[in-house]
Amino acid sequence: MPFDFERLDIPDVVLVKPKVFRDPRGYFMEAFASRAFEAAGIRFSVVQENQSYSRRGDIGGPSFTRPSQSSGPRS
Repeated sequence: MPFDFERLDIPDVVLVKPKVFRDPRGYFMEAFASRAFEAAGIRFSVVQENQSYSRRGDIGGPSFTRPSQSSGPRS
């Protein structure tokens, strides 16, 4: 799960700690994912939010990997 949820002593208050994935270029984290929050009992209307940071001179973006020729069709 990309988050740790910690219920605090204050009623209905939850500390949400996102997991941050770092490398030499910067970091990526999911700031919100509705399934994870709902599983923790938190109802919220945002579907998903991601954040990333790239160091100066590095360009980041979505990744894509082509299926290998030998893997066959995916179902």
